[in-house]
Amino acid sequence: MAESEQTVAVGDVSRGLVAVNDYVVGITRGEYFALTRWCRHSRGDLARGSIDADGCLVCPVHGARYDVRSGRAVDGPKVPGGGLIKRMMNRHPLERRPVDVEGETLRIR
Repeated sequence: MAESEQTVAVGDVSRGLVAVNDYVVGITRGEYFALTRWCRHSRGDLARGSIDADGCLVCPVHGARYDVRSGRAVDGPKVPGGGLIKRMMNRHPLERRPVDVEGETLRIR
């Protein structure tokens, strides 16, 4: 994969979540993160989600919440059976990738 496909401007991330190929890149509590982009519940695009007051990544479809440090679901989707779905989601947490700051560019490794 070309290096330019795995970078994003720091300024873009400061305005919110950014899709970089199959990853969502963001910042919470002063730390950048990159996680696989698709919710484990219904494949919602996490780049269209948000960061809540606890620093969790929130899926825009059904509200599942992810710990950005581990990729594990903190809360399942806001649907009947969400607790069981959460346990299933955590069998395969979101993949976390290292993010390097290079001047005004973030590089996903």
